[in-house]
Amino acid sequence: MGVIKFGSAERSIRSTPPGLSGGGDLASIPKPPEPNPADFTIQKLHQINGWTIALVQYPACTTYNGLKLMVFDVEPATIEGEKILDPHFLDDPTRLSPVARFEPTEQGLALAKILCSKAKR
Repeated sequence: MGVIKFGSAERSIRSTPPGLSGGGDLASIPKPPEPNPADFTIQKLHQINGWTIALVQYPACTTYNGLKLMVFDVEPATIEGEKILDPHFLDDPTRLSPVARFEPTEQGLALAKILCSKAKR
């Protein structure tokens, strides 16, 4: 169960998939393929205000043709030098991890640009 904190307000969220009211078979829900963090192609990199927006394709992933739109707190050259680029948020200081992910669409790109132009590093 995740906890979302917004200032002093806290709210617990528990997600139950449709049709499973508290006890169904979770194994029957199809999972999208996981991207292989060692198999990727950087499509585009764009730097705004010290943040780097990366559009990366993971061939093993089928959603959005394998595209992931991520924001990183590093220079573009750092991303270009990575041999492993996991699109997930990682709690590992030895690995590069995005600070934000967006839907890889024009709207997602617009939102990523707004974030990068407004956020302070």
